[in-house]
Amino acid sequence: MNISLLCVVAAGPQTTELLEATQALNRSNPINASFLFEKEYETAEQHKSKLHGLGYHCINSDGSRYSVETAGSLQKVYKRKNWRDIARKWLKHLPDWLSNPLQQFIRYLMYTQIGAYPYWFLRYRLHLNRCSTFIESIKPNLILLAVDAAHYDSGSWIKASYNHCVPCVVIPFAMADKETLAEDRVNLIANNAVLPENWLLARLYPQWSYEYKTKKLVELPAAQAFSKQSLGIVMSHPWVYNASEANLILLESEYALDQLSEQGVELKNVIITGRVAHDEMYETMCQRDRLREKLVNDYGLNPDHPIVTAALTPDKFEIFGWRTEFKDYRSMVENWIEILVSENNIQILISVHPSDTQDNVRYLERSRVFFASEPLSRLIPLSDLYVTDCSATARIAAACGVPVLDYDLYQFNLKFNQVGDGLVYVNSKSDFEREWKNIWSEKDRLKELSALQSKKGGYYSLLDGGAEKRIVTSLVELTRR
Repeated sequence: MNISLLCVVAAGPQTTELLEATQALNRSNPINASFLFEKEYETAEQHKSKLHGLGYHCINSDGSRYSVETAGSLQKVYKRKNWRDIARKWLKHLPDWLSNPLQQFIRYLMYTQIGAYPYWFLRYRLHLNRCSTFIESIKPNLILLAVDAAHYDSGSWIKASYNHCVPCVVIPFAMADKETLAEDRVNLIANNAVLPENWLLARLYPQWSYEYKTKKLVELPAAQAFSKQSLGIVMSHPWVYNASEANLILLESEYALDQLSEQGVELKNVIITGRVAHDEMYETMCQRDRLREKLVNDYGLNPDHPIVTAALTPDKFEIFGWRTEFKDYRSMVENWIEILVSENNIQILISVHPSDTQDNVRYLERSRVFFASEPLSRLIPLSDLYVTDCSATARIAAACGVPVLDYDLYQFNLKFNQVGDGLVYVNSKSDFEREWKNIWSEKDRLKELSALQSKKGGYYSLLDGGAEKRIVTSLVELTRR
């Protein structure tokens, strides 16, 4: 059976998750896969080029087909400043006492007050129609999403898939809990239920409200939430990430299932399959000595010195920079790398975020610092320590028994990403520098962290080499129903 597959990409990191599942399916079944990019982003052209080279169809955010001849044309659109970018730049020049209230007022006008309802209703309606149009033209047997959340447009795809009797599957990697979502909204007037529109939303649809730090909040402001509710393009639990009503949710571990259960959600459309990357991790760990030797040779490393994989945090400074201790993104990551190279003989493999490119951060090149091209699922099992910034990839390290130094640069404090008994969490540059030095100066400190991290590896992943088979079986069975 030739399976027609439609993968919806809403953000850069999602490409990896969707491509993993697509290639797994392709290895055992003839498929015709299309990747639809809902928006353009920094590395979108690179991702499209890679997918195109693998023989998959790519659809640009404007609905046109990607081709080598037209590659790069939409990057101009991506780089063009929209009204939000212009407003942020203009507001930066104002004093805080004036810019902050202005930002809050603009958010209220655009997202909350009832006069904005027609705009959001029309926008969401057009997107729902767009989803239906793509399904009718591509005629997929299966639709894959990498996330389902109330503040994403994923609900339109799920409704359209039901309307056209096409099964839809969510293969999530990103996670978030209610507290994390609430922390992002607690200081936003547009999300405060004290406003009449939000109060009415909370009264009519209690699932949209959540009490946090003595405040009653709504997940989306009223104009957006009422629009989604009217169109039926939102899940029953808006505050819970991936509590999806898609036909199937493929989770990576018992930990991921527990995260949903702890949010008060019990789903019947869930299968724990693991991720395709888990099979690669399993193979890497089975051949660790040989593959580590290859890694040493490939980068010219010293086999007797520690290897640290360090995930470079993406540039979110324009939005979250105010939370940090730094004046700009470059000064922040330069301070980060200087601390990492401060200890002699430590070799650093930098993994650049999928939303960025190595060329953009070449200023971080130092002695004993190397830009790695391998995926984290291959690098982390071969490393002695993993350094990250409040990332979901800490789960990879926990599964492999590799200790983690988690430097929360943007002060997100995402508890669900602080996994494993061998994880050390810090959120200031002084604490980061101190813990970094302690790991290498205190006798047996790294061994102790490794031992702690190895205790519950199976809870965070299924490292048995069978994830791909479970994923493919689940997807194929769904297309045959």
